[in-house]
Amino acid sequence: MKTIIKIKGTPYKVNFVDALYEVDGLTDTKNKNIYIQKSEDKEELQKTLIHELTHAFFYECGLIQYCNSEILAYWIENNLSDIFNSACNLIDCLKQKKK
Repeated sequence: MKTIIKIKGTPYKVNFVDALYEVDGLTDTKNKNIYIQKSEDKEELQKTLIHELTHAFFYECGLIQYCNSEILAYWIENNLSDIFNSACNLIDCLKQKKK
């Protein structure tokens, strides 16, 4: 299955494949392709998508020096959902105080 998404205005093909060699995902910024190994585990799939999208976003934002950083991609992959949930909880808390 193939899907096209825009990253900072640049179209990337996201390809869901049956198997990749030794990795769960791969981003090819030159050819604008992202390869994601299919998985029944929704959490693992989400983390892989976040990880590979991070590489593409760094590249398209001009942060070339970071686009191949596995350390940063793993950190974002493992913490983005916690950051998002904390922000949502804070917004809910602020809404409660207004009532």
